[in-house]
Amino acid sequence: MATLVNQALGKKVSYKHFCAVKNAFITDQTITYGQILEAFKKHPSISKTEVLRFFKREALVGPEALIEGQAIFRTHLITLIEALEDWTGRKMTDDNNPWGPLEYLDGYTISIENIAEFFATGEGKIAHILRNHLEAENN
Repeated sequence: MATLVNQALGKKVSYKHFCAVKNAFITDQTITYGQILEAFKKHPSISKTEVLRFFKREALVGPEALIEGQAIFRTHLITLIEALEDWTGRKMTDDNNPWGPLEYLDGYTISIENIAEFFATGEGKIAHILRNHLEAENN
């Protein structure tokens, strides 16, 4: 279906990138051609609601879940964030950090809702922390 949608839209959205985040766009039990079409039309954008849906389906966590809590394992969280990075082109992980790609967020209260806001808008609490982290790293 992804090939047909790409042909219909004249796009080249990677099926690999879409497959990793497809649960963000499914509103029922299965994904329809129309849902894939809408997702590919707005690629690389994703809404806050879609990111929250993605975390609900993939990790069984809601917007209030904290990343430092026991609601989601760090490795699973990183996998989901990397899938969102691939889809949106927004970078939240720090691949150069020897302590882990999300270590710069330790000490902050970060919720799934904060992550959703970051991937939907590129702004919010995470964007602010990330800017400060990158500035400190470059100085």
